Amino acid sequence: MAKPIPQLGYFYYPDDDHYTEKDLALWLPRLEVLGANWITLSGSHRRAIPESFLKGLLEAEIEPIIHIPFQIGAVTAGDLLPLLTSYARWGIRYVVLFDRPNQRRSWSEAAWGRSGLIERYLDQCLPILEAERALGMKPILAPLEPGGDYWDTAFLEGTLTSLSRRGHKHLLDELNLSLYAWTYDHPIDWGLGGPEKWQESRPYNTPPGSQDQLGFRIFDWYASIAINVIGRSLPMLAIAGGATMDSPADHTEKNISILRTLESSDVPASLKSFSFFLLAANSSHPQYKDAWFPQTEEPLTIVPGIQRLISSSSKGIRKTLAHYVLLPDRLEPAEVLNWKSLSDLFIEKKPAFGFSPLEARLAQQVTIAGSEDLIPPSIEADLRKTGCVVDRISEKTDPTRSETQKYLDYFLSNIVGEKHA
Repeated sequence: MAKPIPQLGYFYYPDDDHYTEKDLALWLPRLEVLGANWITLSGSHRRAIPESFLKGLLEAEIEPIIHIPFQIGAVTAGDLLPLLTSYARWGIRYVVLFDRPNQRRSWSEAAWGRSGLIERYLDQCLPILEAERALGMKPILAPLEPGGDYWDTAFLEGTLTSLSRRGHKHLLDELNLSLYAWTYDHPIDWGLGGPEKWQESRPYNTPPGSQDQLGFRIFDWYASIAINVIGRSLPMLAIAGGATMDSPADHTEKNISILRTLESSDVPASLKSFSFFLLAANSSHPQYKDAWFPQTEEPLTIVPGIQRLISSSSKGIRKTLAHYVLLPDRLEPAEVLNWKSLSDLFIEKKPAFGFSPLEARLAQQVTIAGSEDLIPPSIEADLRKTGCVVDRISEKTDPTRSETQKYLDYFLSNIVGEKHA
């Protein structure tokens, strides 16, 4: 089943340490429920993200964008070729190399201070773009810092002008732009219409009463630059963006407004993806404050808000499970379940099971194992809205249990119970 918002994506962890089978099992159901078509993954030039993790995403029809930042000049196309070859063989089409080349920190001090910055940047990235193209991947320019030490719109214009002057028409024909689309505390329509509407704006100078590219609508400005320089817009990937927790009061409202804008198609057709920042981060990471799924805490309010919007945008979430048994968080065998019915169900149907209403939404049929005190009617109603066939086992257990029921008690208490350890 097609997901309702084609551009919708998410930025995964801001590191390259969460690519195990366990991580995939945890996050894939969440991404499915959140309607993900894209995901930005933080990569390294030293090692590949495991094939099994990437294959799991691709099989779920979630397109990975792998972003590999490193200082300009530190790595060559030859260094990257084995890594890119592996990714291409595994079906990866989008790998973004470098990060914010218009920022001083992306260069050595000596390199930044020399003249011809854009030409030297292209000298470094052209062989890599050509290698990606030769492997059947999409050549992608690195995202720029909005504003930046070297104003991003001027840097982009100079880059495209130089590419055209150098005669790289074949590359321009396939080129993609990556970008950051933060709100910067502005309304989400800030900069709408691009430079054609806000003609008084100039690099480093946005007059009072005018607007610039420093907002969600940055893609309007980049599209206009491409049209003016090469005569057409280029496909654009917003690898990270949205409202961050720098303004917590506006976080949910603005991100939901962005999602509604994407849903309404009130964005350029050339905007292929938009990855909301940030799904998760380790508690020690400086960007942990922006994590939508904080460790050991409930998700931020944006998460159920997006789930509701996704549910209303489609007639049902794509069902990847046949049958799911939803267990209550408080697993108390003596008071919760009709073990006889459940043991028969496990033996006969072999369903998936767990404690997550989010995961349950991915199933065609859901058996709720617990009373309404333990799993409230609101969860049951939500499951039905997403197209699940729902039934409930809520009778309390009989004090006399068969051997099968005793085994099931042991299984749930000692194996499933590890969840609560």
